Amino acid sequence: MQYTGNANKFIWYILIPMIFLLFVSFSLWDKNLADQYIRDGYSVFNKAQLAELKSVDGLILGGSNSATGLSADIMSKALDEQWYNLSLAGEGQSDENYWSFIKASASEEIREKVRTIVYSSATAISETKLKARHPNLIKSPRITLQYFIPARSFASYLKTYLLSDGNNSKSKLGDGEFGQNQCSKEKPAILAISQNINENELKLWLSSQLNVLRELFPNAEIFITLPSVNYSDDNIKRLEKHTAFLQESIFTLMENNDINVTLVTQPSYPSIDMLCNDGLHASSSGRVWRTNNLLESFSSIK
Repeated sequence: MQYTGNANKFIWYILIPMIFLLFVSFSLWDKNLADQYIRDGYSVFNKAQLAELKSVDGLILGGSNSATGLSADIMSKALDEQWYNLSLAGEGQSDENYWSFIKASASEEIREKVRTIVYSSATAISETKLKARHPNLIKSPRITLQYFIPARSFASYLKTYLLSDGNNSKSKLGDGEFGQNQCSKEKPAILAISQNINENELKLWLSSQLNVLRELFPNAEIFITLPSVNYSDDNIKRLEKHTAFLQESIFTLMENNDINVTLVTQPSYPSIDMLCNDGLHASSSGRVWRTNNLLESFSSIK
């Protein structure tokens, strides 16, 4: 009995508090430091690759959906231009982080020569991502329990740091590369679009993003693309309304600002085999399909 009592004391007074402290420490590290290491490592890699290219006609921007879902290599060959993929997983977890990453990766000289930007952000279709991306745009920001939930699992970080050296996960043109066992064999879940996304907050976020893009790439035509997702029928109906609002917001911004922006809505992936792990991220075949779909839009717009 004494052994049981000592074991219970150890669990309640030592083990559980230790696990709690480790979780909180990991969460704070995840929020403030982890993505900085990834961001800085990739910006060094990208800067070296862009320096070799010397001049770039077009850039793909966004998060993991465009890192693996859009291909600078395919764009370069199809358009007979030089493209590069400056996407970053989770877009660095905040707008401030992501734009710092862009500045660190591409020099002002290169950015001034870019003629076309494709910006694909899942934030435009996600209430959760919208509130996390730019909290100073949201009324009465406050820290909630959601803040302490890590953006990535510990296992994910182990995979990043122990199973790859960082640089090997990107091609010479910045495209995300698929590891041999990266995509799960299980069927990914259909992605649900938030029904409660605040249109005013979305408009503020979009305006902020376009202002930064205009500042960073003063001579570029900007294409905002809603990522291809594996949608349910109900979500497709909501997406149509959502797209109409975004289009109206862009027209308003263009009337009041010297900026050239085109909204491109990409359709749902035609096959679940084109997805990798979830309804938002493409497999290698999905990337080919989505990039070609974007090129078709270009041919009718440009």
